[in-house]
Amino acid sequence: LATFQAEWRRRYLCTFFACDVLALFPWDTFFQLAGGEGDDNLLRWFLWTRVVRTRHVMNYFHRLQRDIRLSYFAVRVVKLIFVELYITHVAGCFFYFLATTYPPDQEGSTWIGSLTLGDLQYTDFRDIDLYTRYFTALYWSVITMATIGYGDVHPVNPREMVFAMVYISFDLVLSAYLVGNITAMVVKGSNTTRYREKMSALIKYMNRKPPAACAAAADETARAAAV
Repeated sequence: LATFQAEWRRRYLCTFFACDVLALFPWDTFFQLAGGEGDDNLLRWFLWTRVVRTRHVMNYFHRLQRDIRLSYFAVRVVKLIFVELYITHVAGCFFYFLATTYPPDQEGSTWIGSLTLGDLQYTDFRDIDLYTRYFTALYWSVITMATIGYGDVHPVNPREMVFAMVYISFDLVLSAYLVGNITAMVVKGSNTTRYREKMSALIKYMNRKPPAACAAAADETARAAAV
């Protein structure tokens, strides 16, 4: 056990330790103290180190999936919904972030600075309320992920075009992941599902207090199946 813990610590120090430490710093406060609106301020890029910490949430979902006391189907559904909502949220925020990397006198060269939706014009978009800016960016992210592409909100400059291409390419992989997981849940053909069903049946049997020999044999079988 001690050897395993030492190996785990070594791997953590060599992989995610630096990112986790950077994510702990209040970079938004540092950015405001450094001038706030400085579009060339490198501190604003460190804000994105917090995205790396999302893996802790995914690890939490993995632990829930192994908990036979919980519904495997419900946990998987919640996990898939979380993944989709989180990715669209991050993509929308980063799409808006790219627009803010341009100085105010070049706002017309960004997707939001040149945007007009109905009677609403987004010139001087930094002065528009936060909710309007957020839901506009989220709208683009959701529509792009759904591959609908109405075209009313679209990238304008090379930075935004490159990000849009990367995001669409990633969406193809994500869509395959979501469809594959949903299919696996519907047909219930995965080994994990069968294992959980057997363990649930075993727990019901053990609750009936079988003879000690039977209980020991069942426990040994369950441990061997979990390896």
